Order: sequence, then structure tokens, then C-alpha cells
Amino acid sequence: MRPFNFNKGKIFIILFIVILAISFMGHGYSAAQETKRITWPEFKELINVFLNNPSKDNAEIILGFLPAQRNNIDKREWKEDLLEYCVMRGDCSWILTYEIFSGNIYAARIARRLLNISDGAATEELCDTFGRLIRINPKLFLEIFYENYDPVFLECAVLMSMFWDGQERYRRYNYIRRIESLRTVTDPELKGIRDHCITILERELR
Repeated sequence: MRPFNFNKGKIFIILFIVILAISFMGHGYSAAQETKRITWPEFKELINVFLNNPSKDNAEIILGFLPAQRNNIDKREWKEDLLEYCVMRGDCSWILTYEIFSGNIYAARIARRLLNISDGAATEELCDTFGRLIRINPKLFLEIFYENYDPVFLECAVLMSMFWDGQERYRRYNYIRRIESLRTVTDPELKGIRDHCITILERELR
């Protein structure tokens, strides 16, 4: 048996302690950011900063204040103001939507987080945006829902297709084209969720 190398063992212990400390620091920062109270005017200003410069850094500040999962009860009194401003109101929602369609993953991540606190018309609007994204940028669509998976929101987005009564032909056409777009994604990591989306669409076409 080889004798224990004290120097190597000491280095290993030091590295372990450093990694553990960094881990705790990271969790502490996230917890502080999640629980920090912020007013609607303050948060609205953060959103405007992002809309004017939709960068990774500006997006991460906003993401820190939005719940990562559905059912994470959001009791902030300005939730409705947020959804109205970012999803239902023309100019802001258009900028966010155009950024998503242009391939901005940070805008798409914000929209996906907004789904977690949405309901009713806001949910439909967000799912419609993601549904249209399937034909524009199927890989981005899959990446977003792979990162933040929720079966209810995924099915809503995959199937959401705004159309007037009597436009059944268009709905079927849209689903077929979405399947074709999804099949162009060959990333092995996204294969599972891609195939699941295709199955959902094929089920509706029967």
C-alpha cells in the first residue's frame, strides 16, 4: 500500500473547503436576491433598462426576481402590473417578442419566467409567442423549455395557435409545419423534448 501523501491530501482538503465556501456564497446571493423587496417602479425601471439594452447582464438582474417554477406563489402586489406591461401592452410586449424571434435567448428566458406567474390572457399571449417561435427558431424553443421544463406550459406553447372559428385548415397546416421545423433540430441533448413535442402535435392531427 502506498503511504498517504500529506501534501496532496492537504491540497485536496483546502480545495474542498474553497469549493464548499463558494457554493454557500452563491446560494446566499440567490436567496437574498429572491427575497429582496422591490417596488413596481423600481422593477419597471429594470425592465426598461433591459428593453433598451437586452443583454445577458441586464436579463440576469430581472431573472433574479422572477420565480423559476410554476406554483411558486408570487404575492407581490405588482404582479398584474408586470404582466400588463411586459405581455399585454403593445410597445413593451412587441420589443420582447421581436427580441425572442430574433434569437435573443435572454429575452426568451424572461418570457419563460413570466409564464410562471401568468394566468388567463397573459398565459395565452406568452404561449402564442412561444408557439410561433417553433417555426422561426425551433432550437431556441426547445432550449428554453428544456432549461425550464413544465409539461403544462410546454403543451400549451406547442399547441397554441391563434385563429378564428372556421380556420381549422390553418390550424392543421400550422401544426404540420411545426413538426417539420422541430425535426430540423438534431442536438442530441434536445432529442427527448423534441420528440415529445412532435408526439403532442401528431396526436392533435389524428
